[in-house]
Amino acid sequence: MMMYSEEPTEKRGYTAPNTMNPFKKAEKQYKRPAITNKNGKVYPPHLQPKTDFSDVIDFQNIAGNSPKNKDIILEVKLSDLSRKEDCAFEHSDLFTLPDVAYGLKGYPGFYFIPNCFTPSQQLYWISQALEVYTKPPNNTILTSQYGVIDDLWGKWVEEMKTKENPLVKSNTDHSHAHQYPYQELMDKLKWATVGYQYLWTPRIYDKNVTAPFPPTLFDLVQKIAHKVGYAPYVPEAGTINFYTQDMVMNAHLDDAEYEMAKPIVSLSFGSEAVFLLGGETKETEPHAVFIRSGDIMIMGGRARYCYHGVSRIIEDSIPQYLTPDFVPEENKWHAVFLQQKGRRININCRQVFTYKEGDSSSNSDKNNNSEIKVSDNGNSNNNNSDQSSTNSPTVTTTE
Repeated sequence: MMMYSEEPTEKRGYTAPNTMNPFKKAEKQYKRPAITNKNGKVYPPHLQPKTDFSDVIDFQNIAGNSPKNKDIILEVKLSDLSRKEDCAFEHSDLFTLPDVAYGLKGYPGFYFIPNCFTPSQQLYWISQALEVYTKPPNNTILTSQYGVIDDLWGKWVEEMKTKENPLVKSNTDHSHAHQYPYQELMDKLKWATVGYQYLWTPRIYDKNVTAPFPPTLFDLVQKIAHKVGYAPYVPEAGTINFYTQDMVMNAHLDDAEYEMAKPIVSLSFGSEAVFLLGGETKETEPHAVFIRSGDIMIMGGRARYCYHGVSRIIEDSIPQYLTPDFVPEENKWHAVFLQQKGRRININCRQVFTYKEGDSSSNSDKNNNSEIKVSDNGNSNNNNSDQSSTNSPTVTTTE
């Protein structure tokens, strides 16, 4: 969400440079370069293309930014944006929020808070994403093809431990005994959804299609939103994106929610990424921003209406403290999963519906009398014809 609702997409074909809009040019600038020639031969290291990241904004190293970037970075005291009573966090051992955040000139409502989680806190949220948020009744990208898969994570771990291949049948092809090892399924896992389940093809939410929103995540996201001045805030839907280092997310808008005045809150773990934040059309040249493990990004205000995407997962960028040799034994397989394909996990949450004043119910604690303002046909009034039907991570080809 961020998410922004994220689903990576495949880049196909070639766009002539003189027909590229500024956003497309930036995507091309930062995307992963080819390390093989057209015959599949690997270039020697000294001939492999290098990407120039000198113009990428780095909120973890303000002093190291270019003069141009320093000029647009804003420092914000979070205590100036919120009331203390709104920000009490029940699970303080799972979250470390500093008082300083950063914004960008020209993007009211955009906030970036680096280094919000200790290594052990990051491992907690990574384990929740993999073990809990992928379980039914939550949907994943696998659900429509393979049906309900109970304890996908646990079965993958057992498969990895025993080097055997427990098999799962496709529920969509009964004419052939197609069977798939859990490793193959985990490699296909691009996203999972919690709370109100986003319907990817029509790009809508239906108030009758929902699963419980995880209480700890609810508390975390709500307090982050409150901390940057968005109170009240009811987290109702979340998308968990699982990127590999060959995935991107093309330029898109997150405009399927009925409540657009509330921000999207995005948490990142694992590999670093280059995030692009543009304008309300793709003709605005985007700013490139590094997102690292443990960072939080909030997109509210006018920033909610800006095109954005993920143009690069940085190779070999998983922090050492999240690698198998440095994590506790109970987190070994989480670290293995991240390291297998240089993965990044993004958890992005948002409020979906608009409530009448005084009604703060949600799918986490809603009552049957809550009144949700939705259109009569159940469709979003904010659909944008220039956006693809899905916004999720996809494999990119290199040139």
